[in-house]
Amino acid sequence: MKVGDLVGFPETGYTALILEQVQAYGDGAQYDHVRLLVTQKVDFKNPTWMSMHELKRCAEVINASR
Repeated sequence: MKVGDLVGFPETGYTALILEQVQAYGDGAQYDHVRLLVTQKVDFKNPTWMSMHELKRCAEVINASR
C-alpha cells in the first residue's frame, strides 16, 4: 500500500485515499503511519491517521496508484 492508493475496509464499507505516509521512531523501533481521507461521511476527524500495520490488517487496495 502506498500514497495515492484507494483502499476499502470490507468490515465497515468505507473507502479511503492514502494521502501521506510518515515514519516515526520511538523506543528504538520504527513505526509507519498513513494519513487517510475517508470518502464517506464519518463521525471522526477526516482526514485521519492509522498505522500501516493496522491498515494492512483491515483494508485492501481497490485501485493502486501508478
